[in-house]
Amino acid sequence: MVHAALLVAVLAAPSGAVAAAAPSFETSVLDTRATISAARTAGAKTLEGSLTARLNRLALTSRQLQSDAARLRRDAGGLRARLDRRPKDGKSETDPALRPDILRLSNEFRQSARDFQWALNDARDVHSAVKEKDPALCDAATYFYNETLWLANETRWLDMDARNLGWNLRSAGYALEAWDIENSVRDILSRSTDLRNEAELIVAAVR
Repeated sequence: MVHAALLVAVLAAPSGAVAAAAPSFETSVLDTRATISAARTAGAKTLEGSLTARLNRLALTSRQLQSDAARLRRDAGGLRARLDRRPKDGKSETDPALRPDILRLSNEFRQSARDFQWALNDARDVHSAVKEKDPALCDAATYFYNETLWLANETRWLDMDARNLGWNLRSAGYALEAWDIENSVRDILSRSTDLRNEAELIVAAVR
């Protein structure tokens, strides 16, 4: 009798008194959609932050490449001056460090060309990662683009200085080294132009 009375009391009690009501199917769907939306928003913000950081790094890399190009120009000018002081007969070498320094500068031109290629690869990766217009990326993209404009100007001057150095090197009997430096600076000039173009495309993509 006690058990029967207890069962009747339980059945007669409101459902909320026994257990909390289970959420409806519609509520579960809405909660799931809200969770997915929040995850997507968080992911987009993470990607946006990542792209902003990468664009800022590219801008700083472009500035470093400008500094490198300016240094190469100074070194090329110093080397030309030393070549001009070289004995015209070519028989008595008064600058024993000349040849090692020519080889060193040639290597530095090649390294700079590789650095430009790495920066260009990074810029292309960033461009491919931009899936839609995003005004939040405009400042970083414009910063990068402006730095590539300065870089393009510096590399044009570097090209002229390298050509002038080439004439001096050939006159002194360093034809192979002259060709090596000129070949590297052609790569630098071409990649600088491509880098500027990529930066311009990125600005157009996010704006």
